[in-house]
Amino acid sequence: RDGKVAYIGDPHTIDKPLEEMVNNEYDMRVAIANYRSGAHAAALLPELDIALKTNNVKEAISIGKQVLYNFSYVKPNTYLVLSSSITGTKTTNDELLEIALIAAKRGVASTQFESPGFYDLLATAYAAKGDYIMAAATEKMAIIYSEGEMKESQMKKFSNYQSLIRE
Repeated sequence: RDGKVAYIGDPHTIDKPLEEMVNNEYDMRVAIANYRSGAHAAALLPELDIALKTNNVKEAISIGKQVLYNFSYVKPNTYLVLSSSITGTKTTNDELLEIALIAAKRGVASTQFESPGFYDLLATAYAAKGDYIMAAATEKMAIIYSEGEMKESQMKKFSNYQSLIRE
């Protein structure tokens, strides 16, 4: 409308802005503020990566909390990187794992509960915390929305989580 780019973001998050645009309810100032907030949150991810690589748990927790709580808007992919960066370290720190879980939950919600990749990430976060029942249930949701090689990989993870429940 009006020849301006009004939305830049994940395709799973376009429904609400599109509806607002069609109904002339879209507030460009809010969109710009959200875009900036999302960019600032994403800018912290390299610092998180350094903290995790140097095993500076205190700094990683601080950065994770900043991303989760200090911004009015965080892009779904920022949640994805935050959570996957933490779970990828194989950390056992409960506070870091909780940050990973919250980020993954927010990613699932922000993509309208339709992204198999975010469900898969949430399942990984549950598994990292040792909750294999929730990991299996969540991986099952990933499988429902997935296809191709991704689906095959998720089916293997689901089987693995099931086997861990039985142990």
